[in-house]
Amino acid sequence: MWLDDAGFDIGQHVRTHAIAPPGDEASLLDTCVELNEPPLDRSRSLRELWFLTGLASGDMGMLLRLHHVAADGMAAVALLGSMFDFAPDAPSPVAARWVPAPAPSSWALLTDNLRRHAAALGAIGSRLGHPAQALRRVRSSAAQIGDLLRDGLAPRSSLNRTVGTHRRVLLARADLERARQVARAHGAKVNDVVLAAVAGGARDLLDSRGELAPGLRLRAMVPVSMRASSETDATGNMVGVMVAPLPIGDADPVRRLEEIALATAERRRRPSWRPGGRCAQRGVVRVMAHQRLVNLFTSNVPGPAAPLYMAGSRILEVFQIGVIQGNVTLAVGVLSYAGQLNFDLVGDADACPDLDVFAQGLTRALLELGVAGVRRRLPAPG
Repeated sequence: MWLDDAGFDIGQHVRTHAIAPPGDEASLLDTCVELNEPPLDRSRSLRELWFLTGLASGDMGMLLRLHHVAADGMAAVALLGSMFDFAPDAPSPVAARWVPAPAPSSWALLTDNLRRHAAALGAIGSRLGHPAQALRRVRSSAAQIGDLLRDGLAPRSSLNRTVGTHRRVLLARADLERARQVARAHGAKVNDVVLAAVAGGARDLLDSRGELAPGLRLRAMVPVSMRASSETDATGNMVGVMVAPLPIGDADPVRRLEEIALATAERRRRPSWRPGGRCAQRGVVRVMAHQRLVNLFTSNVPGPAAPLYMAGSRILEVFQIGVIQGNVTLAVGVLSYAGQLNFDLVGDADACPDLDVFAQGLTRALLELGVAGVRRRLPAPG
C-alpha cells in the first residue's frame, strides 16, 4: 500500500554519479551494473533515478531503478511518459504544493487490512457462486499445467547454472520498421523476430562451448501482459508467462523464425501461465535455483514511438536492464523506442563470461533475417 513519507528527501531518490574513464558505452554499462547491484532500500519508495556524467560523447546517461512490485514493463513505460516531455519546448508543469497526509493510525491500518480481506473473500464467494465461471477458471488452470507438462523439461545446458551476484551487460540495436517488415513477410510478430535473433545468439554461444547438436531446442520464458486494453496506464505487476521454443539446432535463420512463429501463435491462443497467490509465487522463487522448465529469459516491451525529451534535451536511446535469477544465467530485454529496437543482454559475469559471443550471434542473426542494425549513438573517444 502507498503511504506519504513525511520526511521525504529528493536526494534519497535522485542522485548523480560520474562514469569512469574513458567514458564510452562499456564504461556506462559497468556503472549501471555497479549502481544496480545493491537492493533498493525498503524503508523508502522503491525507485531511484541516477544522472550519469562523464560520457566522452558529451551526452548524459540516466539509470532508473524501479522495483518490479511497483510496475511491470508496460507500467514502467507509462511512467516514462509522465516523467518526460514529447516536445523539446514543452512548458514546465506547475507543481501543486505538496502537503504530506498524516500517517494512519494502527486502527486505520487494521481496518484497511480487514476491508481488503473481506473484498478478497467476497470475490472468491462470487466466483464460487457462478459455476460456469468457476469451471472456466479450473479449465484455464488445467490447460496451463497441461502445456507445461506436454512441453516437458528443458534440455540440459551450461546456460543453467547457479547465478552469482555479479552481472555483465551488453547492448545491441536494430531497426524497428525492418523488423516489422520481416515479421509480416513470414507471417510472424516482431516478438518472433526477437526470439529468432535470441536463438541465433544462443546457437553461436553453445556452439563455442561444444554443446550444439542437430535438433536442439532451447526454451525461453517470455512474459505476457495480462492487462486489458483499458489498463495500459495502471501501476502494479500484471504479467503472465509463455514458454517459447528456440530451435538453435537449425542453421537456417528463416526456418528458425518460421518455427518460432508457428509455436508462439499456438501458445497465444491459450491462456498464459500465472502463478496465483503469495504462496505459489514464493514457491516459484524458491525452486528457481533447481528449475528445469526454461534455459533463458526474454522480455519484449513496446516503448514510446515518438522521441522523448527532458529539460529540452532529447532522450537518445532507452534500454531495459533484465533480471537473471535462480539457475538462469542469461536474459535478453528488448524495448522499442522512436523507431529503434533496443536489445539489452544481461549475463552472470562468472557463469557466462563469453557474453560477447552471444551478442555477435544475435547481431548476425538479425542481419541474416534482413533486419538492419543501427549505428551506436555513443562513439568511443577520439
